[in-house]
Amino acid sequence: MAANLVRSRFVARGPDRGLYEIIVRGIPGTEMPPQPDLGEDQVWQVVSYLHSLGRPGLQPPVPGNPDAGRYVFRTAGCSECHRIDGEGGFWGPPLDSIAARKKADEIRMDVLEPGRQVAEGYRQVVVDTKAGDILEGLLKNQDTFSVQVLMRDGSFSLLSREDIRQIRISLDSPMPLDYGERLDSEEMQDLFAFLDRQRDPFVPYERGFQNY
Repeated sequence: MAANLVRSRFVARGPDRGLYEIIVRGIPGTEMPPQPDLGEDQVWQVVSYLHSLGRPGLQPPVPGNPDAGRYVFRTAGCSECHRIDGEGGFWGPPLDSIAARKKADEIRMDVLEPGRQVAEGYRQVVVDTKAGDILEGLLKNQDTFSVQVLMRDGSFSLLSREDIRQIRISLDSPMPLDYGERLDSEEMQDLFAFLDRQRDPFVPYERGFQNY
């Protein structure tokens, strides 16, 4: 019956003091009651909690050693597929500002259960052409007339539907499923701490067909 506070523009973009006043005073003429029994510290804690839901970049920092996590990011093979600060691969989504776009528990689930939700443009695809060629890569885009595939070497193939005999799209993530086993608990926590520090509010560069 009430507004979705995670998606609310006022929670996501409104001033802190304005949200504080709404909690304390309520909204006259609606069923939102005032909260006179809450102390000032408790009200600000509620404001902080709501912002942690609607503004991921404002959540409390994840415990761990981010410098050690950066080392894990490189040595565990994460940087072979993901880019941060202009360095790394392109086989997975760039992770610049990931913690400004996702909450900590969402990042954790992406690492431990990568097949749960595969990002758009990062599904593996195998295309059999009528000429007898077999192309394997990432499905970047498709429409009624064409299919765009990103190859392992970074090149793009733009294929006409008329030239395709069969296209097979994998539902699985290209990301390994065993990071929970390959990394011990300390390494994993440090990795999450490193990813949590990626909060710069800018749109990361993504390799795409439109860049060529």
